[in-house]
Amino acid sequence: MEHLFLADVRFWRIGIVSLLLVQLALLSTVNGQYKGRNVCARNKYSVRPVHQRQTFRRAVETPDLKRCALEREDPCNRTTIGYKTMTRTVVRMRLHREKVPGCCPGWKKRSPYDISCLIPECSRGCLNGGRCVGPESCMCAEGYMGRYCHVDIDECAGKNECQQKCINRPGTYECACVDGFSLAEDQTSCDLCLSCNKEFQDLQAEVVSMPEKMEQRAEETRRNTQADMMQEIKRQAETFEKLQSQYEAIVVIQKQMAVIPEINARLDNLTELRTEVHELRALETQVRSLEDKLEDGLASLKNSDTDLSAALQLAVQRWEGRAPENQSPNYGSALDRLLEKQDRMQAKIEYLEEETEKARADLASARTYYMHASRQRTAVATTQQPDTYSDTAFQLASLSKQISLLEEKMAECQCKPNPDQVYYKK
Repeated sequence: MEHLFLADVRFWRIGIVSLLLVQLALLSTVNGQYKGRNVCARNKYSVRPVHQRQTFRRAVETPDLKRCALEREDPCNRTTIGYKTMTRTVVRMRLHREKVPGCCPGWKKRSPYDISCLIPECSRGCLNGGRCVGPESCMCAEGYMGRYCHVDIDECAGKNECQQKCINRPGTYECACVDGFSLAEDQTSCDLCLSCNKEFQDLQAEVVSMPEKMEQRAEETRRNTQADMMQEIKRQAETFEKLQSQYEAIVVIQKQMAVIPEINARLDNLTELRTEVHELRALETQVRSLEDKLEDGLASLKNSDTDLSAALQLAVQRWEGRAPENQSPNYGSALDRLLEKQDRMQAKIEYLEEETEKARADLASARTYYMHASRQRTAVATTQQPDTYSDTAFQLASLSKQISLLEEKMAECQCKPNPDQVYYKK
């Protein structure tokens, strides 16, 4: 019995192992060809050498025995060309395609040694804490949706637990309350809160800052008062300075009023001086005219002397050029008189040149007197003394005397030659 029981146990073990092997074989085949889950066939291309037999004809050189026999050649050196079919092995490269097992799209292996592809793949990855559970398929965390969990769910757009205000956050939401309310401990409902009111907070802040504001205003008022007092003191000081300057001006005016009688007397003298200045201007004009006439007379005398010298020279040349029997005694005496007249004219010209230089010096002195009188005329009347007027009168008298002397000297110069006068005859 024990042997039969052991035999049955072995039989059952063999049957169970065989059944498992059959199931594994069925489960591990994909398309009836490959093992493993999510394993697909894919093409693999490779280049492999291929050996091929090839026939070809080759030229072969053989002895021409027939021709050698006919020509009786021994040994035979004649050859003939023939062709022989031969075979050879050629290696060619050929593209080879074969089916190999690989992971189906969207799957990958845990390790290169695994048969099955059990890890799903998501090309863009699962965002915001999502998990890849299938090819290009993500299981999103709470608050997100979409193929790759990239879309945030707006919980505030639909029904939510907030009592007053709902604020959407990434992946979640928050509750909030309006002014005057505060969020309760459950973070969804709102309780009344007076201290949370904005008006109450503003009033509380104003009350807290009231002492500081009062102190600032007091300090500002104190600074403004000091500034106003300083400006008032400065204004009063400026007014005092103006009054002081006006008082000094009044004192000066009073001093000037004391000398008004003397000023009137000097103004009368100034009128007399003005009359004398007018006379001095007339004398200056006369002096300039006399100076011009003196220059013209001196120039005329020099021209006459030049013409007389030329005439005498020509007469002397003609006298010397005549024969002795043709020389007239009257002509020689005339030449002598002309020479004497030339000497007298030359002496008179030298005398007039000296007198002209003296006249020029007198005119320069007169002009100096005139300039001095002009400066006295433009001076302030109050600064002139009575004796100044007497000096001016004396200068005017001296200038008149010099002008008279110049006129007398011009009267002496009455020798201006006539341009039409002829000094000799041909």
